[in-house]
Amino acid sequence: MIDRYGKYKLDNAVCWQYKVKEEQNDYDKREFSISAEEIQSIRTSDLTFDYVGKEDISGCREITKFIERYEWLAKMPVWVTHRFTVRYKGILVGVVVMATPYTIADYLKKPEYKKTEKLIARGATNSIAPKNTASWIISNSMDWMVKNTEFRIFSAYADPEALELGTVYQSCNFYYTGQTYGGGYVYIDPDNIDGGWFGDSYFRQRSVIKKAAVRAGVPWNDSYIVENKTGSKRIINWTAMSGDIKIMVEAAVKEYQNRFTKYKTAKKHKYVYVLGKDKRETRMLRSLFEANNKLHDYPIVRGK
Repeated sequence: MIDRYGKYKLDNAVCWQYKVKEEQNDYDKREFSISAEEIQSIRTSDLTFDYVGKEDISGCREITKFIERYEWLAKMPVWVTHRFTVRYKGILVGVVVMATPYTIADYLKKPEYKKTEKLIARGATNSIAPKNTASWIISNSMDWMVKNTEFRIFSAYADPEALELGTVYQSCNFYYTGQTYGGGYVYIDPDNIDGGWFGDSYFRQRSVIKKAAVRAGVPWNDSYIVENKTGSKRIINWTAMSGDIKIMVEAAVKEYQNRFTKYKTAKKHKYVYVLGKDKRETRMLRSLFEANNKLHDYPIVRGK
């Protein structure tokens, strides 16, 4: 992972996932006993789309392994909520994973729609999947979400570090809101003890703070973790700590963070799709989105 960040976009001309699919082509053919001729004949009409619930433990594990193998970030997001698969004759050839955004934007300026955003956090296809599989599974996933949930806004990012432009989102007619998102730093674990790499927010997570403190020998009390005001998640209760304990915990997190190699990353491209439950709602929501957000032409130069 250390070699990947900073070097990939200097040494390559195509996005990471395209290169991985090419490199895995021979392996996929052997793994699934499928010929090159059959692969070339596959169309999206031959594929089967499905939603995978969290209760399907084996299905969730299969998706995780697929992401780890074929996707640039090579790990699942923090707040996974929905998983989708596409298969050819039972063979998993593509996945989409949705999650709760770190920050939910008020795109439509209507209170009833403020919390209807879902992040397309991960997605990948392998070399068996036909050319348009990525856009096909994304479209099917959003359709499923609108029919079965209250979500109407779907955001996604394209990472210049992986030479991504967001071509798949362009092909699906997403809105492009610019390249001003994320960036900052990636922290890479040189010993790969705790999962390889993490973003800035990793060290602010409740479980990470507790882990760093316990590893450093800081006395830990169950009262240091409480539910937030809405009861939706558990957070660190800093007010329950004495001044000395708080200093020790903060120092332990800092020491843990300093183990990692720190790498400066580029800002990401952001795309947004708006979809209503019918044509009337779609027109209304898209009019609101266009009136309340600054939109840009699609980017065309990789690695910027």
